Amino acid sequence: MCKGVDCRAAEADDVFAAASAEAARLGVADERCRVARGGCYGLCKDGPNVVLRWEDPAKAEDILYPGNARLLYVPGEFHYPHMTEEKVRRVVAEHVAGGRPVAALLDADS
Repeated sequence: MCKGVDCRAAEADDVFAAASAEAARLGVADERCRVARGGCYGLCKDGPNVVLRWEDPAKAEDILYPGNARLLYVPGEFHYPHMTEEKVRRVVAEHVAGGRPVAALLDADS
């Protein structure tokens, strides 16, 4: 989740808390699922932005370092713009826990 100034002004902190709580509630908050904050993705007009990646845990530090927050445009990466608490709970339940991307909420380029 972006933690840039514009996303935070658009209530990204609340969206982050909702994502964290939903992941814990569904039992997916473990070594396979990390809800984390990154720096600005440069997509401020679309915030709050959530980027979901299926990734190699050994390389997670490369992606989570705040200076490296960006879309990588790699397979397994999904950009969810304009997130709200309700929308992010749906993403966690359907995409993370259920394995089905939420097409209606995805950025058109994802």
